Amino acid sequence: MWIEISKDIFEDSDIKGLSYIFQILSWYPKQISRYNVFIDLDEIKKTNNYIKLKGIDSNFDEFIENQFNEFILTNSSKKNRDYIISNNKSSNSFNIEESIRFFNQPVSIILENNKNDAYFIKAIFNHIESRKVLTEHVENGWIKFENAGGCSNVKNFIEGELKSFEDLASRNNRDPYKYYRCLVILDSDKEFLLQPQKQQYKNLISFLESIGLDDQKYHILEKRMMENYIPDEVFEDLRDSYKGKHAQKSLLDWINVYLNLNDEQKDYLNFKNGFPKEYDEHGNKKPILSSILNLYNIPERDYAILDGGFKFPDFKNSFSELFYKSTRVNKSSMLNRAKSKEFDEIIDKIYKLV
Repeated sequence: MWIEISKDIFEDSDIKGLSYIFQILSWYPKQISRYNVFIDLDEIKKTNNYIKLKGIDSNFDEFIENQFNEFILTNSSKKNRDYIISNNKSSNSFNIEESIRFFNQPVSIILENNKNDAYFIKAIFNHIESRKVLTEHVENGWIKFENAGGCSNVKNFIEGELKSFEDLASRNNRDPYKYYRCLVILDSDKEFLLQPQKQQYKNLISFLESIGLDDQKYHILEKRMMENYIPDEVFEDLRDSYKGKHAQKSLLDWINVYLNLNDEQKDYLNFKNGFPKEYDEHGNKKPILSSILNLYNIPERDYAILDGGFKFPDFKNSFSELFYKSTRVNKSSMLNRAKSKEFDEIIDKIYKLV
């Protein structure tokens, strides 16, 4: 991300604020810098703040010259600044006070359950994102995983986060969401490919868009949930480990049936609970949708095994850890299970935030 500090900031701003924001933008602990900084040295060399900042940081000129040259080499249009730090207000500019709040905050990836779902997102970073930028951002605390507590609570969570920006927004006559750097990633909860989007998702999307968070700030998974992206190779390893263990026979049976499913069946299977078990007000079980029955047109015995659920020990807390612990999770196995460009879409959306 390229950040320009404009000439008027060097002319008019308090040196403490300017020095602080410069340190935020230019500091990095390892190989990858969090931001790139564009400053036109020829424009600012006669300002008082340039002289003061150079006195505070002896490497200021060298750093800015290197960044300027990189900008020229990598931006053919010479206009590609993502944000400008300036007292002249525009849609992509912030003053010093706003910049300190905006650029110092981590990017929030909002998940339904950050403890478990984060393993899936980290696996995408570790195995799919070739530049390894996002992995280092996580390690440095520049990306954090937030726990929304389920799809139905995402709205409440975001409203709570936006409250922290209300005073800043009021002072600068902006909407609070302008300062919030986030991406919402949710399970689809779809039971079959063409199932219409559930009303709670429609309501949430309407809310997100009403506060200015467009489809680049949220992502609803193509498959049912994050567990449905676990590569087949992981289940093959589990099967090998359960062979000959009578106590694990039900797990072994489930895995054998699962591995014989086609890709679409694997995409929308509820691992934990099997097929829908809904009841009317009289306690009678509701019939299962024909679309689900048609999708899982498999032998009755296999259907019953899947319907019993995957009895993995402590499934809720432990199964998703396999994205991190299993040696069979790698770029090839993940892409083979995804069968789409979805991982690239998620990475691209996060790139726009960092």
